[in-house]
Amino acid sequence: GRLDDHLNNTAGVREMLSSLCVLVMDEADQLLDRGFRPSIVKILAMLPPPDTRQTLLFSATFPDALQELTKSALRPSYEMVDCVGPGPQSNEQVDQQVTICSIDDLHTIAAAILIEHAKNPEHKVMVFLPTAREAGFCAALFRQMDRVGTRIFEIHSKKSQPQRTATSEQFRLCQSGILFSSDVSARGM
Repeated sequence: GRLDDHLNNTAGVREMLSSLCVLVMDEADQLLDRGFRPSIVKILAMLPPPDTRQTLLFSATFPDALQELTKSALRPSYEMVDCVGPGPQSNEQVDQQVTICSIDDLHTIAAAILIEHAKNPEHKVMVFLPTAREAGFCAALFRQMDRVGTRIFEIHSKKSQPQRTATSEQFRLCQSGILFSSDVSARGM
């Protein structure tokens, strides 16, 4: 969004990009999920053609919408490198569970699950939430409850980078704890 704004409103930006040699699109699947497709298509149209630049496109997933984008963003002879492979898509050493519930029951069920996990003296739980606000709210709620009996951590965009780095290191080193994180920061973990 910001690049699109600069291309339209900041003098000289279009001219600077006319000699673009390398384009990097990181988290491309997330850009499309967040509705930036029209902006991306518009920006690509303002850039030199794909055969005159090197384009690196990184994505955790490769949905159909992203495959369509590669046709306009990459050279026809692009090479795809799959770093995950056809096997399991997650670490088999990490215990993973799924609970399906209504939105009305979400916090009650999540609290019950977290309290149960906290009974294990050596537990580390990461809770991913859709927004920074919700991650902060849940962390504050669990600190106030003080029923869990474990350290509560939070990482999200409302914290400074030094705070996020320190929290991440504290969580990594602690014997037990619960980390509340927004989905955006979860992608970096």
